[in-house]
Amino acid sequence: MCWPWFAKQGQTSSAAQHGPVRNLTWQISAIHTSCDDEVSLSFEPVSQSESLPVTAGVPAGLHVSLTITLGDTLRQTLQTRNHGSDLFVLSQALHSYYAVSDAQRISIEGLQGLTYTDRLRDLKQDVQRSPFALGQACDRTYEHRLESPVPRSHRYTLVDPDWQRRIVIDVEGSQSVVVWNPGQVNASTMPDVPDDGWSDFMCIEAANAGPDVIHLQPGDAHTLTQHVEPQLAC
Repeated sequence: MCWPWFAKQGQTSSAAQHGPVRNLTWQISAIHTSCDDEVSLSFEPVSQSESLPVTAGVPAGLHVSLTITLGDTLRQTLQTRNHGSDLFVLSQALHSYYAVSDAQRISIEGLQGLTYTDRLRDLKQDVQRSPFALGQACDRTYEHRLESPVPRSHRYTLVDPDWQRRIVIDVEGSQSVVVWNPGQVNASTMPDVPDDGWSDFMCIEAANAGPDVIHLQPGDAHTLTQHVEPQLAC
């Protein structure tokens, strides 16, 4: 999870990459079960306890919680509340890694026609004119047009023909999505990715990033949700 900023967006060069909370200990704050075999677990960072200091770089009064609902599908809900006295500009992402048979053989539906910013080409902007395929590597933020009224939800589908599987990702509270895979060359320089591990996953991240930032006034809240459903390919 990237919070309360994605990468170092809007931050100084010394800021923690993707925000500090992903390196914190989280604790379960609530557990709920339902009659249809679902269980929901709510989490909060331990540092939000009044007995602990405010996490470096995160303003006092900014509160985050994550709820994960497990059943036949997976639902993640990331909620931010501003209990402070100042405006906060929020960027974030649900940093999801999906196991795939071969990253260079999958495709992603729902991106065609979207403008994206390419971090592997000096932040050059382009349009996804053809169906998405990985190529050598990818680090892009795709943007839906910020129109009025703002669309409530978006759908992306990871298609894996070798595993005969589709993963449908329905997102609410977001007008951007990040697609990332380091590729073979970049993976060889990353200590936490095996040299050949890059081909085993694809990141599709429900996000508020790029121009899609959230202006949280005091007392405001924002919810980012993704619903993930695996399906057998037809």
